[in-house]
Amino acid sequence: MLGHLYQRTGKIRESEKTLDEALQLGAKLLADSPLHMADLYNDLGVLHLKNGNRTQAEKDFKKGLELAQKSPRDTGPHIGPILANLASVYYGQQKWSLAESAMLQSLHVTEESLGSEHPDVCPLLNNLGVFYFLKGRLAEAEAMHRRAFFLRRKTFGTESPQTALSAANLAEVLAAEDKIDEAAILFAEALKTQDGAPGLERSQVASTLEKFANLLRRTNNSALAGEMEDRANSIRLESAYTVSVK
Repeated sequence: MLGHLYQRTGKIRESEKTLDEALQLGAKLLADSPLHMADLYNDLGVLHLKNGNRTQAEKDFKKGLELAQKSPRDTGPHIGPILANLASVYYGQQKWSLAESAMLQSLHVTEESLGSEHPDVCPLLNNLGVFYFLKGRLAEAEAMHRRAFFLRRKTFGTESPQTALSAANLAEVLAAEDKIDEAAILFAEALKTQDGAPGLERSQVASTLEKFANLLRRTNNSALAGEMEDRANSIRLESAYTVSVK
């Protein structure tokens, strides 16, 4: 618990030390609880990944995965996040095949354990959608983002920030596929929700504005595109000069 508190408050070094101590103690006291140990290794791997130590993070995630797979209990809720984090390591190392395989495995075990319509499936679909989009595999990207969008809309409603994010992601893919009309509708829906969402990261609004503006320029609507770009620039400037007081 203390390690998680340090992590949430940005005290990464303190959190790493606390989790290391928990692992050492757990190795002695929790030999019969591999899932608990797997979760500790996953938490430590996340910290190493945040610190830029991908090599150690990969070791931690693999050790956590090994321990979780030894448990006779339902391991999906434990293995799914570990595989997703391991995929992040591989992505950072540009090991594309390993990254895709880990993401697909994470999606499979999570769906198998929690069901294909569980909210925890959405981030995994989104990650795969982003991966496929960046690799130029647009049809697969669309399929993943469309599933995430429909599932979030069903789970959280049409005016949820999560639904808006999925709408914007899907719209970006559709724009790349020249499905202009549907992309414009989704961008507009996403922007309407994001503009009214309290506490939403303003950078998300700026990103949607920029992507929508790019689409509008392709349809010769330069005036509205310019307005959106100006708004996006203002948001980014405001964020750059905002001082966080702790």
